[in-house]
Amino acid sequence: MRDAAEPPRASEVACLLLVAQAVANGEHAERKVLDILRQRQPIIAIHCGTRHFETCFLDLLGRGLILPGEVTRCNGYDIDRRRNFYFQNMPAAKWQIVCFAGKDRDMDGEGWRVGLAAQGPYPILVVSERDREVPAKLAAAAQLKLDCGDLNAEIVRQTIEAVLGKPPTEELDDIDFGRLDLADLSIAIRPGVTPSSAAATLRILASDPDDGPPDDDGPKASSQSKDSNRASSGSSGRGKDHVSGSEIVQPKDISGADSNRFIERIETFSGCDEARDWALSLAVDLPLWQAGELHWEEMSTKLLLSGPPGTGKTMFARSLCNSLQIPMFSTSMATWLEPAYLGDVVKRIKRAFAEAVAHHPAILFIDEIDGIGRRIDFTRDYADYWNALVNCLLELLDGAARTTGVIVVGATNHPAIIDPALLRSGRLSPHMKISPPDVTARMGILRHHLGGDLDTIVASAPKPTALQSEEDLRSFLHTLPDAVLRDLAANGIESIAWKEAP
Repeated sequence: MRDAAEPPRASEVACLLLVAQAVANGEHAERKVLDILRQRQPIIAIHCGTRHFETCFLDLLGRGLILPGEVTRCNGYDIDRRRNFYFQNMPAAKWQIVCFAGKDRDMDGEGWRVGLAAQGPYPILVVSERDREVPAKLAAAAQLKLDCGDLNAEIVRQTIEAVLGKPPTEELDDIDFGRLDLADLSIAIRPGVTPSSAAATLRILASDPDDGPPDDDGPKASSQSKDSNRASSGSSGRGKDHVSGSEIVQPKDISGADSNRFIERIETFSGCDEARDWALSLAVDLPLWQAGELHWEEMSTKLLLSGPPGTGKTMFARSLCNSLQIPMFSTSMATWLEPAYLGDVVKRIKRAFAEAVAHHPAILFIDEIDGIGRRIDFTRDYADYWNALVNCLLELLDGAARTTGVIVVGATNHPAIIDPALLRSGRLSPHMKISPPDVTARMGILRHHLGGDLDTIVASAPKPTALQSEEDLRSFLHTLPDAVLRDLAANGIESIAWKEAP
């Protein structure tokens, strides 16, 4: 059952372990904690030093994974003067609580709302994280105060073991856990990665110099770009995006004989001989680099693919993943731009590269990369925004040290609109075009899927019949539309461009 079930989420496992840590280190014994929770209207205060704890804890609470039964809650800051308590609609809920969360704090009318909540018939929960404040009177009056503390090596080790099946072999004490949040754990500890790779990713995320406090404004921009960011960000919130947006694709097993015939591989890829030769050369160089016989900068590890939709750019990347037998992190420019605010977009781009580097050797596939655009004159609207994104990508692509072990493949339908600096040698170069397949490529595609059956099908096709006489020619011309005959005549084929009336 464990093998068939969906693995637990790293953020949720860590959240529960933080709560357990609070109970274990608290002033009350476990029996006393349970006695307080059984009271009719207790006030409970729980605090954690890790970001995203509030959201994760309240979600687990609602789903019945903290208390025995689902919990519906009323936001204490929504109570009105008529003592109306607005609970979430959860028909199966076993418990009702009034919740004052740091993320929902509203100073306007806080005092009388706290008083009304205390006069109501419901338990009160006060939950907070980091420096977020909650009503001081409720926190002081709480019968149970739980301090979860911060993430630490033991909690992360147990989380890795719960999600991936075994703990990392190396020590984790060198990681600055104070710079990590629960979302970072979800980025690093994912099904399909090894415990060591997860630990390596956490080290990179913990050392990210651009990872500021939860509500920071990220990289500073001019007033013009800030205004444009406000208009485009909507309600997404600044500084609250902590994911890379990449989807991990593991290589398929190609060790079988005929069983792997339908698995995409570079060896059977048809449609662009130039790109296939580049990939086959890389397949030869990669083992040499892994053996220490070749430097990464001596290899061609970046590529831009362009062509109309449906010509196989994404399939080429999957084929490369299978042939090299290394994971692929698939993302797109649209995914990177989802947070909208400049600081969060830059962080997401850097996290995507850091995630791939942590799992090297790996492929980073960037679809719709033309969305990065090109640098524009500073007198034009939003120039700071788009110039900063192009410069960020240039910085990440420049120099082998930044992307050692990562093969970068970009795909686009419109290469002409990409900033020329991104296409120079050592960045997204070489640039190879994948055109719609010609007759030879289509035959290769058919042979890949049909195997030896293709020759049998071709052999069974009806043979064309030769025209042996003028009578045969007349019969044949009677089958042609007048428009075809006019085209023949227009091309100078006068001798056969005639037909008797039917």
